[in-house]
Amino acid sequence: MSCWSDTGRWILVAVNVLCTLLGIALLVGGCLLKFGSGLIEVDSYIENTLAEVVLDGIEQSLSGVLDNIVIICIVAGAVIFILSLLGCLGACCEWKIALVIYSIIVFLVLAAEVALIVLVILFRTEIKSTMKDAMNQTLYETYDNRADNNVVIGWNTLFYKFECCGVDDYMDIQNAKNFTQTNPKFKVIPFCCKDIDFNYPKLTPPPGDSSYNCSMHPSPENSNYRKGCFQTLQDFLELYQNLFLGVGISLVVIQILCLVAACCICREIGDGGGKAV
Repeated sequence: MSCWSDTGRWILVAVNVLCTLLGIALLVGGCLLKFGSGLIEVDSYIENTLAEVVLDGIEQSLSGVLDNIVIICIVAGAVIFILSLLGCLGACCEWKIALVIYSIIVFLVLAAEVALIVLVILFRTEIKSTMKDAMNQTLYETYDNRADNNVVIGWNTLFYKFECCGVDDYMDIQNAKNFTQTNPKFKVIPFCCKDIDFNYPKLTPPPGDSSYNCSMHPSPENSNYRKGCFQTLQDFLELYQNLFLGVGISLVVIQILCLVAACCICREIGDGGGKAV
């Protein structure tokens, strides 16, 4: 074999060994998120709220979208694992038919990834706007002061865990159509406070509790009442969004190299079909 095809073979083997590990990680991680969510108690509260946030255009709840993303991770992990084994087999054994199948699948996956990356970049603003409108509508329609309302508990969990209040600020809660303040002295709900010591998530704070005083006299030092959850979630998701875009672009470059390497090996093998498996 020529120097180019020999180099290509080692590139294929090295890259596909790494991709095999990546596929296993995606598969295991996706399965844990899909079937092991009960390990995190707070998820059950937030899930009730996310299920109410229906995104316009796709007519699906935010919870459903996240669930679909997890399923995609599981499927992608399985596909990457099988494809990587096929690439290693074709490169090590110089098996032409395996390399041809590998090249076709990589090309199709590459085209889909490029299209997805372009769509995410082009429609990022629209996605943000749709998500914010859905959160505002859901908060307005569902938030009240009932301690047994699972959706309300979900919102309170979101406020507590992400240290935020409302969608843009605390006025979103005050303007919810079914909300009435449990204590007329409160200016903000206790879950918008930074220091919560009472029995979370269902009970209201007793007098003397730090969040009780915060609810009556909120300030930037003791409360998150001016910090909206949309921007907080957006900042949180941006970290992963940029990471996914970076990984996606890196995968595109690697897949192009693998495609070229597989074509070089196929050309050197010729019509003989390579070594027997």
